[in-house]
Amino acid sequence: MQFDPYNGKNATNIHFEVSNVSLAGTVYVNVSNLAISKITGTINIDFGTQQLLDMFNIKFGPIFSRLIPKLIPTIPFKVDVICSFNPEYQLLEFPLNVEKTWGIKDTNITIDGTVTSKFLKRLNILNTLLGGRIVPPEYKKYLSGIDISQFLTEQGISNSIHLPKTEDILRTPPFKVSTVNNNVYTIDFIQGSAEMFYSSDLETIVEIRGNINDFIPSANNIVLQLKS
Repeated sequence: MQFDPYNGKNATNIHFEVSNVSLAGTVYVNVSNLAISKITGTINIDFGTQQLLDMFNIKFGPIFSRLIPKLIPTIPFKVDVICSFNPEYQLLEFPLNVEKTWGIKDTNITIDGTVTSKFLKRLNILNTLLGGRIVPPEYKKYLSGIDISQFLTEQGISNSIHLPKTEDILRTPPFKVSTVNNNVYTIDFIQGSAEMFYSSDLETIVEIRGNINDFIPSANNIVLQLKS
């Protein structure tokens, strides 16, 4: 995984390896216009031990520095994240009409939440027993848990991300109503690589499907269906 946030001036490149990733969450929408107001989720993820030690300059001494990454190749983390949208992120523009196209207004996403790990708690105990000689003092406060917004701020990274309106970053509007059958609208997006189906009877999106492999290499033939 490679994260390269751009703040308009300088890019910050962060590269790390992850494995055994699982994600569960909830999307909160305004029922009147289906605009997204908030997304909450829990991510269980394993980070490469050696990369974390190198990133935060944690030293265990010559012997343990070689031994620990072999005994503990990955460290599991639990990430509880909250993404709030201001203003709400409205994907659909009503009323829907065949051949209608539109873009998306800009918004700001505020990222908050916590990162915890049993390994960090055990490391905190070990660090205390050894007189604080393992973990650099500036990172000791993160061992009991990491506040995401505070951590980003301390690293010089804003926890607020501005999403520009799509007319500024795409050549053509990203949404187009192409057909309507049995009160279900077919809406093309991501330059026609995917479709979402809006039911005027249920007043919500009932299905999303498409192949967005060109945009997200790890995603292929996605199908999301409304169950209830």
